[in-house]
Amino acid sequence: MFFGNSIVLRACEGARGEPGRFRKALGSFPYQFIRIQFCRRVGQEQAAWQIICCRGLTMMPINRLLTEFRVRPRAPYWWSRILRKRTNTASTILHITTQVALFSLLLGCAVQAQIIPSNRRIAWEGYVGIPGGIPTYPVDKTATAAPYNADKTGANDATAAINSAISDCASDKAVYLPAGTYKVLGAIKLKKHCVLRGAGSGTILQLGDNGEIRMETTLTDSTSIDLASGYTKGSTNLTLSTSSGVAVGEPILIDELNDSSLVERDGTQGGNYLSRNSGSRVLQFIHLVVAKNGNTLTIEPPVPLTLNSSMNPQVYRFVNPSGLMEWAGVEDMKLIHVGESGGTDGFGVEIRYTKYCWVKNVEIEDLCEAGVYMLRTYRNEVRGCYLHHAALNNYASSRAYGVDLWWGSSYNLIEDNICYYLRHSLVIEGGGAGNVFGYNYSDRMFDQFYPDTDYLMGDLLLHGSHPIMNLYEGNVARILYFDNVHGSGSHNTAFRNWLVAESQGANVPWMDWGLTPVGIDQNHVSNNIVANVLGKPSQGPGIYEAKTVTSSPTHYVYILGQPDRANLGTAPGWDQVRGSLLRHCNWDFNTTTNQGVRYDDTGSTSDVNLPASLYRSSKPAFFGSLTWPPIDPRNPSLASITSIPAGYRFVHGTNPVGSTDPVIAISPASYDFGSVAVGSATNATFTVRNVGGGTLTGTVSVGLPFSILGSSSYSLGSNASQVVTVRYLPTLAGNDRQTLTWTGGGGATATVSGSGWAVLSSLSFDSTAGTISGPFTIGTDQTISQSVESLDPASGGLAVYRFSITNAADYIVSAAVYGPADDGNSFFVNIDAEPTDPAMIWDFPMDSGFANRTVTWRASGGVSPQVWHLGVGTHQLIVRGREAGAKLGHITIFAYRPVSPPPPPSNLRIVGSN
Repeated sequence: MFFGNSIVLRACEGARGEPGRFRKALGSFPYQFIRIQFCRRVGQEQAAWQIICCRGLTMMPINRLLTEFRVRPRAPYWWSRILRKRTNTASTILHITTQVALFSLLLGCAVQAQIIPSNRRIAWEGYVGIPGGIPTYPVDKTATAAPYNADKTGANDATAAINSAISDCASDKAVYLPAGTYKVLGAIKLKKHCVLRGAGSGTILQLGDNGEIRMETTLTDSTSIDLASGYTKGSTNLTLSTSSGVAVGEPILIDELNDSSLVERDGTQGGNYLSRNSGSRVLQFIHLVVAKNGNTLTIEPPVPLTLNSSMNPQVYRFVNPSGLMEWAGVEDMKLIHVGESGGTDGFGVEIRYTKYCWVKNVEIEDLCEAGVYMLRTYRNEVRGCYLHHAALNNYASSRAYGVDLWWGSSYNLIEDNICYYLRHSLVIEGGGAGNVFGYNYSDRMFDQFYPDTDYLMGDLLLHGSHPIMNLYEGNVARILYFDNVHGSGSHNTAFRNWLVAESQGANVPWMDWGLTPVGIDQNHVSNNIVANVLGKPSQGPGIYEAKTVTSSPTHYVYILGQPDRANLGTAPGWDQVRGSLLRHCNWDFNTTTNQGVRYDDTGSTSDVNLPASLYRSSKPAFFGSLTWPPIDPRNPSLASITSIPAGYRFVHGTNPVGSTDPVIAISPASYDFGSVAVGSATNATFTVRNVGGGTLTGTVSVGLPFSILGSSSYSLGSNASQVVTVRYLPTLAGNDRQTLTWTGGGGATATVSGSGWAVLSSLSFDSTAGTISGPFTIGTDQTISQSVESLDPASGGLAVYRFSITNAADYIVSAAVYGPADDGNSFFVNIDAEPTDPAMIWDFPMDSGFANRTVTWRASGGVSPQVWHLGVGTHQLIVRGREAGAKLGHITIFAYRPVSPPPPPSNLRIVGSN
């Protein structure tokens, strides 16, 4: 196929084609030279390029191979001599696969242009990040409201209260943290289909030594299954030796034993902990099972790279589908590590063994190990976050990583984030495939010598061992660095990035060591550097590349093949790395021809049609009015920090204006007022903002018992905002819910809810008279019941009855109940506190109809009435649902007067006997 003005021919081991056919294909084409690359594995290019002239040819032996010919037009030559390789011992004929149709295209058929050959890349579009985008969950619980009462002053640990609200949260709903400061001394544990959402930067979580937010699958597996077939690039069907236990919807790990022809596990610091089986299977990637037929699984995305049958390819089940963490997220808050004992371990957000989880609009300050840590994750997303500074200024190894992907994490989307004042910004290590790092801004990385760091640290860092087919697109960063610390990687792509190759220091004004926009250490092969802007004009002329690096602070466009980029001397991996590197249409500070752009590594002046993106089909909405695509190597002067939204936010503090049209944004999206006494009022505030251009005009309205205090109209210029106050004044006991409707700028809605309560007029009342919450429902017979079993009281229906006591005494409760089952009928019951203890279960027998029964507790064996001593004042009876179908009717609370035994007879005489 054509590649610019070149022609690309591929030949793989397979069916043999005679040399004459290849001669015929080339005979009519006037090419000056051919570049041939041999490799031992289909889809995996290796070390050396050979320049083949018309006078003769030296080839390498061919085993399992992919041969790629790059042919550049020049003068006519006779090509019949290029097909045979002669050595001292034998002659080896180059054999062509049955895919000889590729060659026949040279005889006059049209050839489709490709920027990057298909064997060196995958299709990222449609396979990365959350399918359909991050959903918006309505608020179900507010952690500061009763019964959770999370402290938002920062005085007391709020971890347990937040976790309790998460536990109670309904599926596909959110737990809301209003603005305030929350002390978090333990792990906040998300559950699946639940979001923890703050009010933006005003919601601050102070993380102690053990404080973090965690999304983690709790039920894991460790079953490995041999692959029989299907493990070739592009395949979507895998045949297993057995598929027992594998479920549709389950993410699976695909791996193989380390193949020394491709994988170098250890690098300079070792990698025995970067995969299962002590690092013996680091080539690993995660795919989703979408169908199952016998022992054949249908997966997505397609297999990214052909595995080696002699390397025992396997499927590894690492999760139990019944406990899979999925569709959960953290949104709109700020996390700060405060480390009360000075510790620097831990993460801001830890994500393990998950699919479809996200972190959105979260600021993380003073990072310990990593801001966001992801291990064995599939199609997760980190978006719109700001990750900055190291806790206690500790920039040592394994500290202050922005986003860190581990152990096969695959097809995740890390997009539109800001990374600043870290050791490394975006890191992947220990396998993984198909991840996209898109449109992130990164600057000012430091090492353990902070504040005296003078070395340009890698911010976009591929850390080994052995990530493949990952894409870096549209980033504005200092350097793309594929290092040899933990060994190898291959088939990774950088497209349309601005790699600036300079950074300010702290005590050092500017970094003056290791200055290059692209560093690729030894053991990294078959990578693609296409359509990037590499450095700045002021850094020229510098040096384009050199096998021997001799000085610093000279700028190099590329430092290639070194055991470590900081190494001075001859690069041992020069031929290996450079020979397999595809570089095309990049602007750099050293090149003086073609306006600084180099094409196809050959100096050809031909142009190609560059796609705007390799993973997006159109301009994303978050770019607003910014130019798309933001980076163009043929117009490098347009590259700037503010070319991408993340950089624009870093400079201006706001997102770019979308257009001249106003766009409305509301915060928060929902609010729960909690429990409010009937006749009493409480207020909450919402912020309406114009995140577009022009002027946003409109009104807000809401139904009773909610109302708007003050003005309900607004007129807002671009990025202006207004606070609107909403009042809740319940007039009747019960649950209330209404929608705030906002007009203008496309319109918006927000949800408000609350529970009104009132003191009952007597101590005898219907069960429907209280505040009733699901899964309790009210029947036509004026009883309450639920249709599900809830052995955990927190998941049962909730009924609250407030009553007044005028005489302090002991009291008991009786009620009309109906028990439909003979194997158990019960409620949880208590006064003035949630009935969380199993001892508080009220068991009653099966009845043919309603029967009046006195509340007993299981703690007393269900025999004696449960007695509460109540003082003068207001109290509340709390009933939680437990058994499905058990009904609660009329309730009576009355003073308890125990029955005294009768006195002995007064005329009793004892008669003796002889």
